[in-house]
Amino acid sequence: MSLLMWVFNVVFLSFYLLLSCPSAAHAYLDPGTGNVLVYVCISLVGALIYASKGAFYALLKLLGHQKQDAGTAVNAKSRFDRIVLFSEGRSYWNTFKPLVEAFIARQFPVSYLTMDVTDPGLTIENDFLDNRYIGRGTLAYHRINNLHAEVLVATTPNIGTPGYPIRRSPHVGRMTHILHGIDDIAFYHKGSLDHYDEVLMNGAYLADSIREVERKRGLKEKNLVVLGLPYLDVLASKMRHPLPPTDGRTILVAPSWGEKGLLPYYGSAFMQELLKAGYNVILRPHPQSYKVESKLLEKIRKELSPYENFAWDSEPDGSLSMEKADLMISDRSNVRLDFALLYERPVITLTIPFTDPEDWGVNDPHLWDDWEASDLKELWSEKVAGMIGIKLGRSETAKLPEHVKQLLAEKKSEDLSAMRSEWVANFRHSGEAMADYLISSLRAENNATIQMS
Repeated sequence: MSLLMWVFNVVFLSFYLLLSCPSAAHAYLDPGTGNVLVYVCISLVGALIYASKGAFYALLKLLGHQKQDAGTAVNAKSRFDRIVLFSEGRSYWNTFKPLVEAFIARQFPVSYLTMDVTDPGLTIENDFLDNRYIGRGTLAYHRINNLHAEVLVATTPNIGTPGYPIRRSPHVGRMTHILHGIDDIAFYHKGSLDHYDEVLMNGAYLADSIREVERKRGLKEKNLVVLGLPYLDVLASKMRHPLPPTDGRTILVAPSWGEKGLLPYYGSAFMQELLKAGYNVILRPHPQSYKVESKLLEKIRKELSPYENFAWDSEPDGSLSMEKADLMISDRSNVRLDFALLYERPVITLTIPFTDPEDWGVNDPHLWDDWEASDLKELWSEKVAGMIGIKLGRSETAKLPEHVKQLLAEKKSEDLSAMRSEWVANFRHSGEAMADYLISSLRAENNATIQMS
């Protein structure tokens, strides 16, 4: 890469990143010309980071450090087109990290494409990994929409659905969905998986909701394979073993955000009841809450600040708070299952109208029309709420300290361990299981093609 070409890339990417910033971002900045300067600076930094990587490798090549061939019989371009992992950004890295590591360990070339210039996956340098930042906005969508891959693996729902900017590329042979949470598909938007050929499931229970939707809409059956949940393995790897003892009186409140979250509906009253009863309470708001409901968070912070046994957790990693907690209080957030299955401790689920309309007199037959839940007879996440702990409504929170005391007296660790075995296959080894499956299934397809020809 010439110096002139490098400069051109910096200038081009600066303008591209500036123009491709989503318009929704304006909602989080005060209006005015200052915003333009902020976006220009962000765009320039992102462009420099992206372009400097190419310049670095160009310099290495000039010095004679050519990247070694991975030992395959195909050329450098096509060998990375066999299996492509697509990520929307760094928040999904825990899902893809075990897969990337497993492919590298098996010396099988894999491509990792991300729409986030800060994605940790871009920092890995290995002859068997082609990791690329593909930009954001229109240009990124164009690249994915015209991608060449024998197998495309993505966490992204809605690919191919009407109105969604990412469609299924005609050059993709098989499209495989990988989940990033312990749940069924009830709260996927309707049609989210209609264009996928395959789903890599964490547990066999998921098949019920997927097959029910397929039958009701006359869809072709997808290939469903039970292989595990990579991101849960990453969380498990961060845990200390053995876990240090807790104080027996610490409650972690971990809500979701917006209309799905408990804070707008319950406020701080239930936490004050726990604090008055002598329990230690840690509140860990969802990261998105700081963007969409900051005034509510500030109000709750002021209401709880007089209590010495209250703590606020805003750390990027919530594992320390989970480690300290004897019990979690949440809504229908998937963090409930993470906590229950990893730390083997109980959870209290507080219901809200969005997730339990009958409980609060909400009688809107179209409430769930946009979700796959509208085509399901029952919601798996609501059923398991009573298995990992208890489910309470707003009228029952007055006796919350009593419910907490009772749950803490019950030892559910053995039950929760058994549930994990049932709901999560290949625990701590799901990345390896998925890589082995994807490699073997691709080779089987290629052999079948050769025999047919």
